[in-house]
Amino acid sequence: MNLVGKNYIVTGGSRGLGKAIVALLAEHGCNVLFTYLNSKEEANQFADQLALTAAGKIVPYRADVSDPDGAAATIEAAIAEFGKLDGIVNNAGITKDSAFFKMSHSDWRSVIDTNLNGVFFLSQAYLQKAVRGGGKIVNMSSVSGVKGIKGQANYCASKGGLIALTKSLALEYARFNIQINAIAPGYINTDMVDKMDNTARDTLTKNIPLKRLGAPREIANMTAFLLSDLCDYMTGQTLIIDGGLTV
Repeated sequence: MNLVGKNYIVTGGSRGLGKAIVALLAEHGCNVLFTYLNSKEEANQFADQLALTAAGKIVPYRADVSDPDGAAATIEAAIAEFGKLDGIVNNAGITKDSAFFKMSHSDWRSVIDTNLNGVFFLSQAYLQKAVRGGGKIVNMSSVSGVKGIKGQANYCASKGGLIALTKSLALEYARFNIQINAIAPGYINTDMVDKMDNTARDTLTKNIPLKRLGAPREIANMTAFLLSDLCDYMTGQTLIIDGGLTV
């Protein structure tokens, strides 16, 4: 799997799954621009840490991908840094869980704006540049978009919509040699899961056939595969990585 010298954007790359993806791509010698929204200091420290060993260029970039102008500027910034782009990883996502009848309109909109509209804006800006030379898009969905979860109507809708968007774009851009796939992680050991109390975590783990949470690196490995030349004949697919939870 040769990714040396490839150029990618990873949204939400300063924490959680995004951080693991950026770190792995750096190990493979890629140039990566990763977006963050709030913690500039944390993002810069992460980039500086990777720069000590990375062969490629690692660039932190503040952007709100739910804003169409911010998404377009992210694409332009990456092209200015690297000259061209080989793919993007739409990873940025948020949760604002509540029972449906209590869910505020703002909580519904903010989750849809980040998790679904943000993918639309960044992908559209990227695809306008990529149609001449092929490329890759990896969309980070969730098992919540496959099976549904109580108390996550906004999140499930955003991640289910992302799977449908992946299929539609894959058909539309196959003729340009652009492969577009999604990953649907189950419960992965990130800060989102860390918010759960121990009893809830134990109950959750018991319901997973493999009896453990996933590691961020395991999602990063699949992301790197989907970005690589080894995956040139797969498009429009959603790969579920959940320890057997949805079987």
